[in-house]
Amino acid sequence: MRPTILLSALVLSLSASVDAQKPKRDLERFDVSGLPATPNTDVERQIFLFLRVHRKGDLNDATRIHMLLAQYYKDIGDKVRADDCTRMAADAYEAGSKMAPETARSPGKPPFSAEHTLRRTFVYTDDLNVAHTWEFYLDGTFSHAVSSESRAAGPNETGWYTRSRAQMRIWQLNPSVDRTVSFELLGPDGSDGAVMDGVRMAPAS
Repeated sequence: MRPTILLSALVLSLSASVDAQKPKRDLERFDVSGLPATPNTDVERQIFLFLRVHRKGDLNDATRIHMLLAQYYKDIGDKVRADDCTRMAADAYEAGSKMAPETARSPGKPPFSAEHTLRRTFVYTDDLNVAHTWEFYLDGTFSHAVSSESRAAGPNETGWYTRSRAQMRIWQLNPSVDRTVSFELLGPDGSDGAVMDGVRMAPAS
């Protein structure tokens, strides 16, 4: 089961209760005190995965995690934690909406014009239990981060992409990469995930 996140409705419903004088909170402090040490359900595994691949400073991702936690706590009847996570989600969303347009800040100039770009984040875990996060930006840049139990998350590579039919061309300056892979969005604009080079990826935003 994947919780449905309606951020616009969330912000509208909570805007009247936001206190401009409240002390600033760490928007990337995630309340996991009500989670089991080892995930037992699909929702718990999804939350642990998103926590593991979260990149410091990504407030859109922080908003998503807070909302997942809020829905989780609501489902198990923990109203106090659910309400606190909902407030944290609203604060993270408000702060993130004031940030500059997103980009992976990829170096170099690709030998193509970026077409059919999208703003989506997809995640998957490979056979070696390494978590991958692919982030695609509207300016035609991308970032690819990996993490595992023994390795903190971080962008391993950034580059540029363009889409044509059922393919995606990926270009990087360093290390030098220029390759074309199969790419298919699942659901409207990738809302149900994507298949990249034969690998099924789940949506993370």
